[in-house]
Amino acid sequence: MKCECQEEHCVSLMACNSHPYSQSRILNRSDVETHGRTEYLHEVLEELQQGLTRCARSINRQNNMYQPIAKLPNELVLQVLEYCVHYDLRTSPPKYFSPATSLCSRWRQIAINAPSLWSTILVPSPRRIKELFLERCGETYPGKNYPHGVILSNSGHLHSSETSSTSHLESPEMLLDHQLFPFPERIKHFEIQWQNIGRHPDASSLEDFSMGYLSNYRYPLLQTLTVDDDDPRDCPLWSLNAPAITHLRFRGDPLNCPRHGDDHLKSLYFEWHHMNPAQILDLLERLDELEHCHILDTRPTYSGVSKVWFDEDPLSLERLQSLSISTLYLSDMHYLLKYLDFPTSANIMLRILPDPAPGLSLEQFLLPRLSLPSDELQISEQELYVEYMMTSSPGLQGRLEVIYLKDGGREEQGLTGLVSKLGKLSRVTLDLPVSSILDDVDASDLTTILTSWPLLTHLCISCKEVDLEAFFIVLESTPEIVCPLLESLDCAGTEFSGPRMVEFLLFRQEAGVGLRKLKVGKTCFELHAEEFSSYVLEVYMHYGEA
Repeated sequence: MKCECQEEHCVSLMACNSHPYSQSRILNRSDVETHGRTEYLHEVLEELQQGLTRCARSINRQNNMYQPIAKLPNELVLQVLEYCVHYDLRTSPPKYFSPATSLCSRWRQIAINAPSLWSTILVPSPRRIKELFLERCGETYPGKNYPHGVILSNSGHLHSSETSSTSHLESPEMLLDHQLFPFPERIKHFEIQWQNIGRHPDASSLEDFSMGYLSNYRYPLLQTLTVDDDDPRDCPLWSLNAPAITHLRFRGDPLNCPRHGDDHLKSLYFEWHHMNPAQILDLLERLDELEHCHILDTRPTYSGVSKVWFDEDPLSLERLQSLSISTLYLSDMHYLLKYLDFPTSANIMLRILPDPAPGLSLEQFLLPRLSLPSDELQISEQELYVEYMMTSSPGLQGRLEVIYLKDGGREEQGLTGLVSKLGKLSRVTLDLPVSSILDDVDASDLTTILTSWPLLTHLCISCKEVDLEAFFIVLESTPEIVCPLLESLDCAGTEFSGPRMVEFLLFRQEAGVGLRKLKVGKTCFELHAEEFSSYVLEVYMHYGEA
C-alpha cells in the first residue's frame, strides 16, 4: 500500500512539473520558424532540463523519506554517519563513538569499514580509543596508519594513568603535548578548541600552550587550521610552523589570532564580537594571496566615523574572489571598504546595520559601488531587511550583495536619486512596494527612474496591484516611449486585472515596442493565457520548485 501511494505521488508530481511545458511552452517546427532563431529552442530545452532535475530531486527525496532506515543505500548511510560523527566529536563532553554508528548491525558494519569516519582523532583520548581510531583510519602512508585530522581540546579528560608512570608530576598541558606528539608531521587538518571561560584565572591560555608546546613542532602537511579561543585577554602573538597552510578558521579576539611571517592563506573565516574596522584591516594586512574571506561580527558595536584607526595605504587583495562581511554599522563598513582594494570581479556580500545617528546615508554608500559596469539590479524588501544585488550578465563583473537591516536605526528615505543614476541597467527585479524606492509619493519620481533606464530589456515586478498600475501608467507615457527596448515582463508575483494587462500590451504593440515575453502566475495564466498570446510572442507560467 505504501509503495502504491508513493508511486501515485511521484506520478502526480511529474504531471505537476510537466504542466508548464504542456500548456505554456509547446515546442514545434512553426514556433522555431516564427522566432527565426535557435534562442527559443535553447530556452525551452534549458527550462525543461531544470524542471526535470527538480522533479528527479523531489522523487528521490520522497523515496528516501518513505524508505525504512535499514534499506537506505550504503552511500546515504555513510553521509548520515559522517555528519553525526563530525558533530558528536565536538560536543562537550565529546562522544568518541556516535550513537548513530550503533543504530543497527548494518550501520555498525558500514561504520567499521569506512576509514573516513575514523580519520579525525580527538586529543586527549583514552589509549584504547586512540589505538582503535588509528587501526581503522586506513593507510594514510605506505604501511602506516595516521589520522588526517586532529581535534585538540583542553576541556576533555586527561587520561594520565594511560600515558606514563610519572604523569602525576606533569601539568595538564604536558599531558596534552604527550598525546599530540605522534601527529603534527602527518596531519592535514588541525582543530583547536580552547575554553577559558569558567576555568581558573591562572590557567594557561592557548598562546601560552602554543609557545610552550605547539610551536616546537613542524606541520609540513597542514592545510586547514581551525581555532576556537574564547580568551578575552590580550596575549602575545603566536604562530605555527605550517608552510603549507591555506585555510584558517578562527573564532576569538583579533589580537589572539595566530600570525605567520610568510602567510599563503587562500581562505580566511574570522568570527568575534565588538570589532572595529582597524582590527579587521590589521588581520588582512599581510594576506596578499587571500582568495576567499568571511568576517562575522556577532555583536557589532557602533564606532562612529569621526575616529581614525588606520593610517596606512589601502590594502591590496589582488587575488580576492569573494568577500563576506557581516554585520557592521553603515559608517564602519564604509570606512573598512575605503581601505580595501580588490578586483571588480570579486563577489561581495555585505550585511549592514543603519547608523544610530544621522550622517552617512545608504544612498551615499551604495552609489559608488552600484555604479560599477554591471547591468542587472535586484532589490527585495523583507520584514527585517532590504537586499540589493548588482550583477553583470556576461559575468565579467563580480556580484555585489548588500543586506541592509531595518532594526536599530533611523528610517531611510527613498532611493530615487540612486536608482535613477544607474543608466546602464538592462535587467531590473523589484520585489517591494514602489513607495520604498520613491523619495515622494508623486508619480514623477517613478517616471524619473524609468526614463533613466533606456537600455532596460527585462523588468520583474513583485508588488501590489496598485503599484503595478503605477508602472503601467509610466510605461504608457507619450509622446516619448519610456523603456523602448523593454521586451520581457515578469509579473508572476503580482495579482492584476487581465483586461488591464491586455490594455497595456496592446499599447506597447501599437507603439511599435511590443513585448516578446510575459511571465504570470498560475491562476492568471489559466484565465488569460490565450488572450495575452495575441499581443506577446511567448507567455510563461510561473511555478514553484518541486
